[in-house]
Amino acid sequence: MPGLPLLNEEDSREFREILAEFLQASQASRVLIVERAGYLIAATGDAPDVDLEELSTITSNAFNVTYHLALCLGEQDFSTLHQRGSSFETLIFKIEENSLLVVIYATHIKTMIVENAASNAIDSIKTQLTIARSRSPGVEVDLADLDPHTADTIFLKRPKVLSEEEKKET
Repeated sequence: MPGLPLLNEEDSREFREILAEFLQASQASRVLIVERAGYLIAATGDAPDVDLEELSTITSNAFNVTYHLALCLGEQDFSTLHQRGSSFETLIFKIEENSLLVVIYATHIKTMIVENAASNAIDSIKTQLTIARSRSPGVEVDLADLDPHTADTIFLKRPKVLSEEEKKET
């Protein structure tokens, strides 16, 4: 599975804006961007009150197991997983091969509203991932290869601010 591009503060800010817009349009309770190995990339929303790292791991595992089941049944593509409970529903969408959009929403909200808003959010997330890849072509990060206690530092990188001297040299 290919890795993620190097992400920085600009990407994180853009992801938060995309997710906030998504929550507004979809009326969902919580939304996450999750790396396919289960690492949390970004999240927003406030209900239900759950451990987001645990939720990231569980949802990615659920998606991956169902993805492999679909392959065993001869499906050529698997892009969405839907779970319905008595209070909340969960939709998990494949953004790219290495990333997922996880949406939790109350059962009274129509799934079609969430799916339509997710389509727009996924397009915006893909665009931001393309921008991140263009900054460091060919450089990818496989979060599963990192020490889980230090993986969060990969998201803390800030774009380099050039000094006046460096600006003159470029």
